[in-house]
Amino acid sequence: IITQHGLLEAIEEELNRIRKAGLFDLKLDITGNPVYMDSHRELVVFRIIQEAFNNIIKHACASAVCLGLHYNQEKLLVTISDDGKGFDHREAGNINQAGLRNMETRAKVLKGDILISSRPGVGTNLSFNIPIE
Repeated sequence: IITQHGLLEAIEEELNRIRKAGLFDLKLDITGNPVYMDSHRELVVFRIIQEAFNNIIKHACASAVCLGLHYNQEKLLVTISDDGKGFDHREAGNINQAGLRNMETRAKVLKGDILISSRPGVGTNLSFNIPIE
């Protein structure tokens, strides 16, 4: 889908799949003018988003999730927030956090950075910047 239709179409299909499961309310917010990157970069961005949603589905017990794509001329900022149970980063180091490491590694591959903030009982916010090349 990414190769033929681009990142936005792939995200829409993924969100529709998640919505059909009825696990939580899901909002998509796109700001700026979408910039199409090469399919490899878009695939990596998609995989980070997909991993974040997999983590939310498996662990968060969220009732609402918001995905934001914020474009400007230099970068794409992706934000994902949920109102789930959250987690303590110090304790997460003692459990399997392969998904979090995978997202960080993928962001670095694209010369981007990722920030994950979470607190028990409050939910989780993830944001990552990807330079548009």
